[in-house]
Amino acid sequence: MIEGKFDSRTLAAMNAALDRVCAQVPDGEDHAVRKRAAKEIVRCASNGQTALDALVTAGERGLAGRATTTILLHRRSGRLATH
Repeated sequence: MIEGKFDSRTLAAMNAALDRVCAQVPDGEDHAVRKRAAKEIVRCASNGQTALDALVTAGERGLAGRATTTILLHRRSGRLATH
């Protein structure tokens, strides 16, 4: 998968960023949540930004609209719930 694209130091920073971002949200162990954050972290690293703080910011950005999206989906289905 991505192992061939990045060196070991970058991969370690990416994993640390993912763990840090997901630890900040209640459902951070959920696969869909981790995948959403990871996608932005990979995009960031692919653009050459491999510092831990940049990767964390990218992961947070990936999750930023999550609560609003969840609320809208629940409203459309007739249920109002926040996560």
